Order: sequence, then C-alpha cells, then structure tokens
Amino acid sequence: MAREALESGLYDTLQFPFSSLSSAEDLELAREAREKDVGFIAMKALSAGSSRTPLRPSPSSEATRASCRSGASRGRRSSTIPRLEASPPVLDDAMRVLIERDRAELSGSFCRGCGYCLPCPAGIEISMAARMTYLMRRSRFELFVTPEWRAKMELIEKCTGCGGCRKKCPYGLDTPALLKTQLAGYRELAR
Repeated sequence: MAREALESGLYDTLQFPFSSLSSAEDLELAREAREKDVGFIAMKALSAGSSRTPLRPSPSSEATRASCRSGASRGRRSSTIPRLEASPPVLDDAMRVLIERDRAELSGSFCRGCGYCLPCPAGIEISMAARMTYLMRRSRFELFVTPEWRAKMELIEKCTGCGGCRKKCPYGLDTPALLKTQLAGYRELAR
C-alpha cells in the first residue's frame, strides 16, 4: 500500500514504520521517497519498543536515531525536530554492530505492534503480547508483571490457532507461534 501511494504521485508525504530494524525493502522505500521528493515520516521509529532501551539515551537508542536520520529526507523535517538535531548521532560502525545484534535477535519474530492482526477472537492483545519479553527486558519491568498483565498474557492459552492474525500480518509473522514463545518467556521473566 505504501509503495502504491508513493508511485501514485498523489501524496506529498508518506508515513511508514521505519527504524534501525527496517528491512532492505523498507530502506528502499525511503530512498524512493527521497528521489521523488516525497516527505517520509518515520512511524514507530523506536521499533515499537523492541530496540534496546529506546526510551533512555543509550548506544542503541542513538543507533535508532542515527539510522532514521540516514534514511530521512533532509528537506522536509518537522519544526519539532530541532531539539533532537542539536547533537545528532552519527551512524558509525559501533552503532551498526548494535543494529545488527538487534536484527539478529528479532529476525523473523519482530512484531511492530501495528495492530493489523486485531481483533483476536480469543481476546488476546496481540500487538503487546507478541513483543512482551522484549518490552520487559528493555523498559520498566514492573509495568508488565501486574495481575492485569498476567491475566492478559494467559489468554494466549486460549489461542485456537485460527490463523486470522497470521493472514492479516503485513510482515508475514507466524503470530500464533510467536505468541506461544512470548508466553513462555513472560512466565520465566515474571517469576
């Protein structure tokens, strides 16, 4: 859909999930937007909470910023960006190592939290549950070990494997398998 929008010539900007974990196809889309003078708005630039410690200044969050800057169109930046641009990170070899480590860890199982898989007939909050262990390791752990979240994660046991979420996933994830893996990891981390 993003490619169709870009190729139509009807739009001045394109908003698209874009982060340091973006695929080669996603990077090509950003390059094409620049070539066509179409503004490119990076959506979920912090990898939907899955890249390492995205909410605190760290080498990985700086890698995300540097990666997004390298793919962004320079001519069309929002006026809210200058504060972040005062000391922009440089996408160097050390940052590339961090990005590759994240990519290797998340390859084939990176849920971007887009929500296209919803609603789930079993009531599972797929877009959060499918990345729960990453969120627990990389943000405030205590947010996810509440009785409410424990109950939400246990809903994964009610997954019927209908495959509706898998069919709707624009990234081709095996969502039922991913959810089972996340539940096992959650149980281990929440002990």
